[in-house]
Amino acid sequence: MVDRPTFSKSIASLNLSHADRAIALLWYYRQTQEFEERTAFDLANDLHDEDFPKPNVTRLHDDLTRSRLTIKGRRSGSFQIDLRRLSELEQIYGPFLKIKKVKVQDLVVPDEWVKGTRVYLERLTHQINVANRMLKGQQQLPPLPPGYKDWAYVIMAFARPLKTEITALRRKLNKISKLVS
Repeated sequence: MVDRPTFSKSIASLNLSHADRAIALLWYYRQTQEFEERTAFDLANDLHDEDFPKPNVTRLHDDLTRSRLTIKGRRSGSFQIDLRRLSELEQIYGPFLKIKKVKVQDLVVPDEWVKGTRVYLERLTHQINVANRMLKGQQQLPPLPPGYKDWAYVIMAFARPLKTEITALRRKLNKISKLVS
Protein backbone atom coordinates (compact mmCIF):
# COMPACT_ATOMS: atom_id res chain seq x y z
CA MET A 1 0.00 0.00 0.00
CA VAL A 2 1.24 3.46 -0.86
CA ASP A 3 1.15 6.60 1.26
CA ARG A 4 -0.84 9.75 0.46
CA PRO A 5 2.00 11.68 -1.25
CA THR A 6 2.71 8.75 -3.58
CA PHE A 7 -0.99 8.32 -4.34
CA SER A 8 -1.28 12.07 -5.00
CA LYS A 9 1.63 11.97 -7.45
CA SER A 10 -0.09 9.11 -9.26
CA ILE A 11 -3.39 10.93 -9.65
CA ALA A 12 -1.58 14.12 -10.73
CA SER A 13 -0.83 12.42 -14.04
CA LEU A 14 -4.56 11.88 -14.69
CA ASN A 15 -5.35 15.56 -15.34
CA LEU A 16 -8.33 15.67 -12.96
CA SER A 17 -10.44 18.59 -11.78
CA HIS A 18 -10.29 19.77 -8.15
CA ALA A 19 -13.51 17.90 -7.35
CA ASP A 20 -12.22 14.70 -8.97
CA ARG A 21 -8.98 14.94 -6.99
CA ALA A 22 -10.97 15.46 -3.80
CA ILE A 23 -13.09 12.39 -4.63
CA ALA A 24 -9.90 10.42 -5.29
CA LEU A 25 -8.60 11.44 -1.86
CA LEU A 26 -11.93 10.49 -0.25
CA TRP A 27 -11.64 7.08 -1.90
CA TYR A 28 -8.01 6.77 -0.74
CA TYR A 29 -9.00 7.62 2.84
CA ARG A 30 -11.74 5.00 2.78
CA GLN A 31 -9.42 2.32 1.44
CA THR A 32 -6.64 3.09 3.93
CA GLN A 33 -9.12 3.62 6.78
CA GLU A 34 -7.60 7.00 7.64
CA PHE A 35 -10.94 8.83 7.53
CA GLU A 36 -14.51 7.78 6.81
CA GLU A 37 -15.57 11.28 5.81
CA ARG A 38 -14.03 14.69 5.15
CA THR A 39 -15.33 18.22 4.70
CA ALA A 40 -14.61 20.33 1.62
CA PHE A 41 -12.34 22.48 3.79
CA ASP A 42 -10.34 19.42 4.93
CA LEU A 43 -10.05 18.10 1.38
CA ALA A 44 -8.96 21.50 0.04
CA ASN A 45 -6.21 21.63 2.67
CA ASP A 46 -5.19 18.04 1.92
CA LEU A 47 -4.91 18.83 -1.78
CA HIS A 48 -2.85 21.93 -1.00
CA ASP A 49 -0.59 19.88 1.32
CA GLU A 50 0.12 17.60 -1.63
CA ASP A 51 1.22 20.56 -3.79
CA PHE A 52 -1.96 20.84 -5.84
CA PRO A 53 -3.41 24.35 -6.24
CA LYS A 54 -5.76 25.06 -3.34
CA PRO A 55 -9.34 24.92 -4.61
CA ASN A 56 -12.04 27.36 -3.61
CA VAL A 57 -13.74 25.64 -0.67
CA THR A 58 -17.25 26.85 -1.55
CA ARG A 59 -16.97 25.64 -5.15
CA LEU A 60 -15.48 22.35 -4.00
CA HIS A 61 -18.34 21.88 -1.54
CA ASP A 62 -20.88 22.58 -4.30
CA ASP A 63 -19.12 20.20 -6.71
CA LEU A 64 -19.01 17.42 -4.11
CA THR A 65 -22.68 17.97 -3.30
CA ARG A 66 -23.62 17.61 -6.98
CA SER A 67 -21.33 14.64 -7.61
CA ARG A 68 -22.95 11.23 -8.00
CA LEU A 69 -19.84 9.65 -6.44
CA THR A 70 -20.29 11.24 -2.99
CA ILE A 71 -22.97 11.35 -0.34
CA LYS A 72 -23.39 13.47 2.78
CA GLY A 73 -21.41 12.30 5.77
CA ARG A 74 -22.55 11.99 9.35
CA ARG A 75 -20.94 15.27 10.40
CA SER A 76 -22.31 18.55 9.14
CA GLY A 77 -20.77 19.53 5.81
CA SER A 78 -18.81 16.30 5.40
CA PHE A 79 -18.77 13.88 2.48
CA GLN A 80 -18.31 10.14 1.99
CA ILE A 81 -17.89 7.93 -1.05
CA ASP A 82 -21.20 6.49 -2.27
CA LEU A 83 -20.93 2.72 -1.79
CA ARG A 84 -22.83 2.11 -5.02
CA ARG A 85 -19.95 3.77 -6.93
CA LEU A 86 -17.13 2.08 -5.02
CA SER A 87 -16.34 -0.50 -7.71
CA GLU A 88 -16.25 2.24 -10.34
CA LEU A 89 -13.67 4.17 -8.32
CA GLU A 90 -11.78 0.96 -7.55
CA GLN A 91 -11.24 0.41 -11.28
CA ILE A 92 -9.93 3.95 -11.75
CA TYR A 93 -7.75 4.41 -8.67
CA GLY A 94 -7.15 0.83 -7.48
CA PRO A 95 -3.97 0.27 -9.50
CA PHE A 96 -2.37 3.28 -7.79
CA LEU A 97 -2.62 1.70 -4.31
CA LYS A 98 -0.77 -1.47 -5.35
CA ILE A 99 -2.73 -3.77 -3.04
CA LYS A 100 -2.37 -7.50 -3.55
CA LYS A 101 -5.67 -9.15 -2.72
CA VAL A 102 -5.93 -12.91 -2.44
CA LYS A 103 -9.12 -14.30 -3.99
CA VAL A 104 -10.98 -16.63 -1.66
CA GLN A 105 -14.35 -18.26 -1.37
CA ASP A 106 -16.36 -17.23 1.65
CA LEU A 107 -16.23 -20.42 3.67
CA VAL A 108 -16.64 -19.11 7.20
CA VAL A 109 -18.31 -15.71 6.93
CA PRO A 110 -19.88 -14.79 3.57
CA ASP A 111 -18.71 -11.46 2.18
CA GLU A 112 -22.30 -10.43 1.45
CA TRP A 113 -23.05 -10.23 5.17
CA VAL A 114 -20.66 -7.29 5.63
CA LYS A 115 -20.40 -5.81 2.14
CA GLY A 116 -21.19 -2.12 2.18
CA THR A 117 -20.76 -1.78 5.94
CA ARG A 118 -17.51 -0.72 7.57
CA VAL A 119 -14.24 -1.22 5.71
CA TYR A 120 -12.60 -2.91 8.69
CA LEU A 121 -15.43 -5.49 8.80
CA GLU A 122 -14.98 -6.25 5.11
CA ARG A 123 -11.24 -6.73 5.60
CA LEU A 124 -11.71 -8.80 8.76
CA THR A 125 -14.12 -11.08 6.90
CA HIS A 126 -11.60 -11.47 4.09
CA GLN A 127 -8.83 -12.28 6.59
CA ILE A 128 -11.03 -14.82 8.37
CA ASN A 129 -11.80 -16.63 5.11
CA VAL A 130 -8.14 -16.58 4.00
CA ALA A 131 -7.04 -17.88 7.41
CA ASN A 132 -9.59 -20.68 7.23
CA ARG A 133 -8.41 -21.77 3.78
CA MET A 134 -4.78 -21.51 4.84
CA LEU A 135 -5.33 -23.67 7.92
CA LYS A 136 -7.08 -26.29 5.82
CA GLY A 137 -4.21 -26.22 3.32
CA GLN A 138 -6.47 -25.06 0.49
CA GLN A 139 -4.86 -21.68 -0.04
CA GLN A 140 -1.41 -21.29 -1.50
CA LEU A 141 -0.03 -18.04 -0.18
CA PRO A 142 3.33 -16.36 -0.67
CA PRO A 143 5.93 -16.93 2.07
CA LEU A 144 4.45 -15.63 5.30
CA PRO A 145 6.23 -13.93 8.17
CA PRO A 146 6.84 -16.00 11.30
CA GLY A 147 3.84 -16.18 13.57
CA TYR A 148 1.29 -15.66 10.78
CA LYS A 149 -0.12 -19.14 11.25
CA ASP A 150 -0.55 -18.41 14.97
CA TRP A 151 -2.59 -15.34 14.05
CA ALA A 152 -4.65 -17.42 11.67
CA TYR A 153 -5.58 -19.73 14.57
CA VAL A 154 -6.53 -16.71 16.70
CA ILE A 155 -8.70 -15.27 13.93
CA MET A 156 -10.40 -18.62 13.42
CA ALA A 157 -11.06 -18.97 17.15
CA PHE A 158 -13.10 -15.76 16.98
CA ALA A 159 -14.65 -16.46 13.58
CA ARG A 160 -16.38 -19.74 14.36
CA PRO A 161 -18.48 -18.37 17.27
CA LEU A 162 -19.25 -15.30 15.16
CA LYS A 163 -20.52 -17.49 12.31
CA THR A 164 -22.65 -19.49 14.76
CA GLU A 165 -24.20 -16.33 16.22
CA ILE A 166 -24.89 -14.82 12.80
CA THR A 167 -26.45 -18.07 11.55
CA ALA A 168 -28.67 -18.31 14.64
CA LEU A 169 -29.74 -14.69 14.22
CA ARG A 170 -30.60 -15.28 10.55
CA ARG A 171 -32.73 -18.29 11.51
CA LYS A 172 -34.61 -16.22 14.10
CA LEU A 173 -35.19 -13.45 11.56
CA ASN A 174 -36.50 -15.96 9.01
CA LYS A 175 -38.94 -17.38 11.60
CA ILE A 176 -40.12 -13.88 12.49
CA SER A 177 -40.61 -12.93 8.84
CA LYS A 178 -42.67 -16.11 8.27
CA LEU A 179 -44.86 -15.28 11.27
CA VAL A 180 -45.40 -11.72 10.09
CA SER A 181 -46.31 -12.64 6.51
